[in-house]
Amino acid sequence: MKKLIFSFFLVVIFIFSCGKKGPIELSNYDDSNVKDASSLTDISLSDDFYTHRQKYEPSSSDELWTGYSKNRNIKTIVELSPVEIDLSNQPFYLKMYIKRDTLTFFDLSMGRIIEDWELSEITIDERKEGEPWNWDTDVVDIKTITDANKYYDEDNDKYYIKIDITDYILSWDNEEIENNGIVIYPNNTSNDYDFISFYSKNADSFKPKIIYETLNTENETEINEVDIYSDFHIADTFSNNTYNNQLFLGDGYYPIFNVDFDLSNIDIKWEILEGYLIFKNLDSSRLENSFDINLSDYENGDVQFYIARVKSDNPEDFIMDNFYLCDAEIFEGYFALNITEFLKIRSQYDNKLNFGILPFRNLSKFRFLEIYDKPELKIIYRENPEG
Repeated sequence: MKKLIFSFFLVVIFIFSCGKKGPIELSNYDDSNVKDASSLTDISLSDDFYTHRQKYEPSSSDELWTGYSKNRNIKTIVELSPVEIDLSNQPFYLKMYIKRDTLTFFDLSMGRIIEDWELSEITIDERKEGEPWNWDTDVVDIKTITDANKYYDEDNDKYYIKIDITDYILSWDNEEIENNGIVIYPNNTSNDYDFISFYSKNADSFKPKIIYETLNTENETEINEVDIYSDFHIADTFSNNTYNNQLFLGDGYYPIFNVDFDLSNIDIKWEILEGYLIFKNLDSSRLENSFDINLSDYENGDVQFYIARVKSDNPEDFIMDNFYLCDAEIFEGYFALNITEFLKIRSQYDNKLNFGILPFRNLSKFRFLEIYDKPELKIIYRENPEG
């Protein structure tokens, strides 16, 4: 029997709202409440920046990702419920609603898994600890999923796939093979950012179903639905935990920066009035397609990220604390994070900070956004406000 329990860690954090709305205009502070003149400066970020990967929980995701990117093959596993179904009601279909589709062309495969696996141990390499997958032989009765399996739901304005799985259910019912679920995987393993995601059983609506038709007493056709038992996705991972001079954001990947105010001659007593982390070179289309972030929404306060202090960057014990929820804004056409409130904690840590960036929705969807250049940190400060 599969293990269905994962270890979850509940972290209770104080979240502080950061910054003001509107385009950034960095200049001397013109505020009657500020007695002394303020100054604008660039703060040096250490060149020793990197991306750290933290463990994630794929079974809690509200999306099921399948595809290929950055040499990572991503597969979706669906375990069908062991319920009694009247076999006279065939055919049976697996119906899965599409949440987003960035596939170059619709070309997936699906097959029955014939080996058992453990939910708490499964990876793309091992079906359980010490037991490797053989994806060439552990999956049988392969079906191709193409545009012919794609349908449009006018009532909900969403697309879904529908695949005949009658032969799978008959085989399981006849005990020809154990019900170890099915796997959906991409046939294309060459195009970057080639993904499709389906709503998972954790989603609020549009969950995967087994569907079939019956006739009621009035000889009318009725559609019946059966919930699936479990679903999640698995993917290749990189060989190490830190990625020097590479910045990836999302799904357990956290860009980590070090800032030393002493190197910038910023006294620890001086007051930071505003602070912005500015990205001048990133793919904003990926930001929108992968994270549902449209920069045109920033004026409404709808674009937010977490900034957090890195308490320990040990790959085996990666810990962050002092989480701040910060607005994203636009600076001279560039993407920026208002981290004013976060920077005020620097005095607690000898004027030095290691900090990381987290997306607002930090679920494991195996997506990441490349940031090509180290960002700039700009602040407005006031010297020694205590006199």
